[in-house]
Amino acid sequence: MSETKLSALETRGLLRLGDVMIPGDADFPSFSASGAGAHAATLFDAMNPLDRTGVRAMLNLFAVTPKPAIRGLLAMTFKDARFPGPAGTAMRLLRTGLKGVVMSLYWADPADAGVLAGIGYDPVVHTRAPGEARGATVLQFPQATASEQRGAAAVAEDA
Repeated sequence: MSETKLSALETRGLLRLGDVMIPGDADFPSFSASGAGAHAATLFDAMNPLDRTGVRAMLNLFAVTPKPAIRGLLAMTFKDARFPGPAGTAMRLLRTGLKGVVMSLYWADPADAGVLAGIGYDPVVHTRAPGEARGATVLQFPQATASEQRGAAAVAEDA
């Protein structure tokens, strides 16, 4: 297995953790329903190897931990002020690390599950010089996703 590809157990842990943090509602899909977990290798590829090792260990643990226990652990990380010294620091680091993985994957909306559309976010850059007629210049970025390419095409049609 590659360093960045998640095992089946790690994927199960990520989906369980993600669904505890983002259970979904009428307007937004749950973490697992968003398809974000399938893109974890992209995030893991950019991680520091030591961070990746720690996150993998936690994901393996969450794969076999009941969801109420995961909720309890996450709730405990928000009570870091009650833990003295290094224990409080560990709680803050754990919260930041776990939240970072789940929220980065979810809000990037890599599976185009409608997460960004749910908040009305449309990342398009409109530019024009002073005195120039209204319109839009689409800035092309390398390795644009299919979603970005569709958005750029829509703006070009409106111009």
